[in-house]
Amino acid sequence: MQKQIAAALLLAVSFFGATVTQTPARNSSDNNLIASNNAKPKKVKLKWYKDMNSALAEARNEGREFVFAHVGAKWCGPCRFMEKSIFPDPRVKQFLAEHYVNCVIDDDSAEGKAMTHNFGMRGIPALFVFDNNGNLRGKMSGSTANPDVFIQAVQLMTERQLNRS
Repeated sequence: MQKQIAAALLLAVSFFGATVTQTPARNSSDNNLIASNNAKPKKVKLKWYKDMNSALAEARNEGREFVFAHVGAKWCGPCRFMEKSIFPDPRVKQFLAEHYVNCVIDDDSAEGKAMTHNFGMRGIPALFVFDNNGNLRGKMSGSTANPDVFIQAVQLMTERQLNRS
């Protein structure tokens, strides 16, 4: 348990002002999201849904368990950095494509404002993991310049819940 807490703190410190929060999970049997960081990433094109309802519907239709949501804004420097440098990274693209239906929401929209407010996020970028029924599994705010740290943080948000099931 102490190792898990230390790992979570290390990942949180790697994000600028990041906070990582998990919520109780329901049922799941997939405890291994990443087989190996050494595997060469495949060429992958990510599809980004523009609203949660579409992303959740796609997750249910495709039998996908998780939705990853990024709430950001055009005026937000760290958000734009994530969109230009982290999300296009081949390892990040492969990870997100394999394990999540992905959604990007403008914080200036009604949905974006509602998500950050309703889930207690004080800043953006705000990152969320939901199950395909729309239940929040984990949330985090902040950005990182390291794709591997990003993958580990999102994996931690998801796996912590899987291990509690």
